[in-house]
Amino acid sequence: MSNKLILPIEYKQGCRVMLLKCRHKEGGTNEKHDRSATKRVTTSPEEFDKCYNELVDIAEHADMMMRIYLSVNSRNIDKAIHRFRTLQLDADLYDINSRYDFYIDIRNRFISSLMQPSSRVDTKFLIDIDDKDVAYRLDKLKELGVDICNVFETKNGYHIITKPFNPSKWDNSWGNISKDALTLIYYK
Repeated sequence: MSNKLILPIEYKQGCRVMLLKCRHKEGGTNEKHDRSATKRVTTSPEEFDKCYNELVDIAEHADMMMRIYLSVNSRNIDKAIHRFRTLQLDADLYDINSRYDFYIDIRNRFISSLMQPSSRVDTKFLIDIDDKDVAYRLDKLKELGVDICNVFETKNGYHIITKPFNPSKWDNSWGNISKDALTLIYYK
């Protein structure tokens, strides 16, 4: 995948979370996205492009395989603030070391609040296909009457973004469904 990103404008609009990380199985230190990743929050296409280019530059100069992920669904900042304030009030009741840890890690706590399913604006699904036979899956989705929004190629397959549908109609052997996921937009 080249660093020249061709991404529909809708994925650059609204509040989005972008993560740059190295996956654990490729030499990263932690499989949890929220701990070992470089994170950016964007709220406009211009800000998105600036942050994306900055993360690509970091990835290009890294010694290991790096990936950039993007929230498929835009985020609601007000809902995230509400969630964050609840966590903050709870943290005030923690023991002193845990309370300090909360405030020292405050940026990550807010981004985590943004990424909660309750903070999403959109409700698109992501289907993760781990092989290159995307045509079969697209045919199955069409048979089910599912609206397909976008298809993004990944390192080992595809991410199919759809409008919500009844997941009980989907056979998981065709690919895993996530209701609020991150899609791969860059890999080195």
